Order: sequence, then structure tokens, then C-alpha cells
Amino acid sequence: MITMEAVTIRRGITPITNQEGQQTGLFFDLTNEAVRDLVEDLMDTLIAAERVNEPTVASSEVIARIRARKDD
Repeated sequence: MITMEAVTIRRGITPITNQEGQQTGLFFDLTNEAVRDLVEDLMDTLIAAERVNEPTVASSEVIARIRARKDD
């Protein structure tokens, strides 16, 4: 259930504030599985964004490379 998931995630994220009460960061409780999954998804998205301009490789070429390594 999405609502329950949101509640679980929210419980695993704690705002960090300075002495003036300004939010300066977030604490992610990675023992909370829902939070851990969210952070992993975020990291995967960031990696994909960093690689957006890299050249693509055809799946047939990747398969050929893998097979060539097996033969070594």
C-alpha cells in the first residue's frame, strides 16, 4: 500500500537543523528497508543521469564481449 510505504519512509528520514532552526540536512535511517530502497533508487538515477551522454553499445556487442571473456 503506497500510503503505508510513505509513512514508513517518512519515519526513516529525520531533518537536521542548525541552532537557528534552519534545516541543513537529512538523516536517512538505512536500517529502514523502505528508506534504503529509496536511496538506492536515487543513486541509480544519479548514475544514469551522469551517463546520459555516453555512447550506447548494442546488446549483441555486449553479449559477444561476455562470450569472449568466457572463452579466455
